[in-house]
Order: sequence, then structure tokens, then C-alpha cells
Amino acid sequence: IGNIGVQVRTSLLTIGIRRNIVVDIAPDKLTKLQQIQAQGPSVEVGAMRLRLLKEAIGARVDQPAEYAILLGCNATFRFFHVKSFVDLLERLGVSYSFLSKEFCCGSSYLPKNDQIPELVTLEPYAQDYQGRNIAAAEALGAQAVVTFCANCNARYRRHLRRAGPPILYWTDLVSAKAGGLKLDKKVDFYEGCHRDQNVVLPGAIDAAVSKNLLSGIQGLSYNEVSSDLCCKQKAADIFSAMKTDVLVTPTSCCYGTLFKSRPSGTRVAFLTDLLLWAM
Repeated sequence: IGNIGVQVRTSLLTIGIRRNIVVDIAPDKLTKLQQIQAQGPSVEVGAMRLRLLKEAIGARVDQPAEYAILLGCNATFRFFHVKSFVDLLERLGVSYSFLSKEFCCGSSYLPKNDQIPELVTLEPYAQDYQGRNIAAAEALGAQAVVTFCANCNARYRRHLRRAGPPILYWTDLVSAKAGGLKLDKKVDFYEGCHRDQNVVLPGAIDAAVSKNLLSGIQGLSYNEVSSDLCCKQKAADIFSAMKTDVLVTPTSCCYGTLFKSRPSGTRVAFLTDLLLWAM
């Protein structure tokens, strides 16, 4: 491990420790040490994700449900908006479940440009992993699969070859369930440019759905910040265009970027937060 010498001794592994003491270490313990060396915590990242979902957020996992929710690789670790989303699902009485093990949709390694030759090599991996997630959703009895991440939505709709239940974006699900909302408040709203998604699949995300949710909240008014501004490149310009102290976005990756870069006194809220305030 690192600069520490390792020797094989029958079924055990020996590791040199300070003062030249040699201690026998069982293979499972050595694996744990290697994991700590690589990432710091002793808990593997998938197990950490599962603990956050079940113990911190209180979400339903691997339970029979009408809708299987796919979070993507990063959303769980932004935490706050996932908790808000789960609270909203519970309030709306949605039959949902997350998967205890969710494979990456391919967004982390697939090229965005179809002309890049490596797409031919890498796409089968994405199709296989996507198919495993869909199979797990079907095993729970899901009638639809709902992606929380906009990038995931585009990737599933672009690459998935396995027949299965329809793929929805989270706003599609909520818009069909939410009603009777009231909130006397003015906020700023930033949809997000969806540039990455539109390169993968033009028109992948229908921005009108989010705006319909906003217009369905009685008493709410909002200033729309231009989605021509990409949050990764123009976060300061987005905040400068605000007319209130609350910026609302429905896009998970934008939420993460803007939350980290928000100025003092500015609140970045996920659209689910706003919907909960209006219930």
C-alpha cells in the first residue's frame, strides 16, 4: 500500500510496519486498507450513497413501486435537493423506490459528439449498464423509470436499446401529480442551458414543464434569468441578473454548481423546495 512493502505468506498477506515489525494481515483486511489508502473513508462510495439515501434522507430503496427513481452518480452527495425531492414525493403520495445499486448511465465517459470514434467502443458499455438499471427497476414492478439528472435522461433516451418501461424526467412525474399550490412570493428562476443534454439528444429536456409547474402556483411571480448563461461559465452573471434573494432551478447539476458559488445572502433553492413551500 503506497510505499509500504507487501509480501505473500500462504493465505495471508504480510505488511511491513514501523520498527520493522511484521504482522500477518488477512486479505479482507488488506483490501480495506487499500480502500482507505485510495479514498480516505473506510466506507466504499456505493455504500456511502446507500447510507445517505436510507439513513439520512429516509428514502425508500429496493421496494415494490410504480416509479423507479434513478439519481445518477453525483446527486446524492449534493444531498439537500435530494432530500427535498424525496419529501415532495412523500407529500404527493407517489409510489416510488430508489435502487440500492445504480450503474452509471455513461455520461461520465461517453463523448458528446457522435463523430468521435471512441463512441463506437464505449457505447456498448453504457447500454449494458443502463439495461441493468432498467432490469432492476422492472424487478420492483416499476411502470416507469424517472431520472433525477438531466444528463442521465438524455443518455438513456439516446443510447438505451433494451425494451422496458418509459423514461421520464423528474419534472414530468411531479407535474402530473402536483396541484392546488399557493405561495405569495417572488423568486428568480434559472432553468439551465441544457447545452450538454442537447448535444447528446436535441430537445432532450422540455423546459416548458418546469415553467408550467411555476405557473401552477397561485400567488407566485418570478423573474426568469436567461438560460443562455451557462452556470459553469457564467455563474456570476446569473447571480447579477437576480432581482430577489432566492434563485430557483429545476436542474440537479446546475443546483450543485450554483449552490457552491452563491454570494452571501443569496439562497439557491431546488424547484422541489418551492413546490413544498407552496403545499
